[in-house]
Amino acid sequence: MTRSRFDLDTQPGQNLEMLLIERDVTALYHFAQGKQWLDIVRNKDENIPLSYCAFEFRIALERVAFELLKEIRGTAFDEADKKASKKLKNIHNRIHHLEGHQRQLDKKCDFLKILIEAAGYKDFPLAKVNLSMLIKYWDFCSTYCHLQYNLASSWGNQSFVDKCFEGLCEIEKFLEDIVTRDIILWPRWTDDVWINDLLNRYIEGKINNTELVIELKNRGVWGKIEKPDGSAIFLSDLYKEYHSQDTDL
Repeated sequence: MTRSRFDLDTQPGQNLEMLLIERDVTALYHFAQGKQWLDIVRNKDENIPLSYCAFEFRIALERVAFELLKEIRGTAFDEADKKASKKLKNIHNRIHHLEGHQRQLDKKCDFLKILIEAAGYKDFPLAKVNLSMLIKYWDFCSTYCHLQYNLASSWGNQSFVDKCFEGLCEIEKFLEDIVTRDIILWPRWTDDVWINDLLNRYIEGKINNTELVIELKNRGVWGKIEKPDGSAIFLSDLYKEYHSQDTDL
């Protein structure tokens, strides 16, 4: 299954072809654009593209947070969610209000990954989004994508340029796994009472990973992915299909 219309393996800076690509709104699109600008810097030792990279990475960080909120809310996405979506920090606060703080989010992701694997999809590439890091990196990008009035202390200063380049390389790595390998997903289950009790015990540390797997196997679980056209595929079948075709999910 292909992820998008553009290719992340395009030669860096080749005729700036990425500028001809139709603008998109996904985190992957903005990451790919930022990566191309960063590759120009790597290959041509130019500084100005760093500002464009910071701009695209900043949008990619916003989109990751928005896509997570949209996944959490699903069809319940409402006016409060729309209002929060105007600013990254508001999305951050909204998610924490709905789902708890970072430790709870991480535990829910761990729980979901174990649940998905118990339902038949081994080594599922589930994204674990650190909201605090999104904010930190967004603030960093904001510093470098805004107009600098004093060139002597900014783009004319090698220390300023080096700090920008190193920071953007770090953000590139942070975003890369989320938008090119992992999948942003949030659980929805039909057996609310049993599964929520199990989740709460897992979050509270009353059961560990091994005990969770045992309970899931004893109970028996299954999962499915619903497609936009209304059709669906079981996770176990999706796993077989994906690995038999050796395609990029």
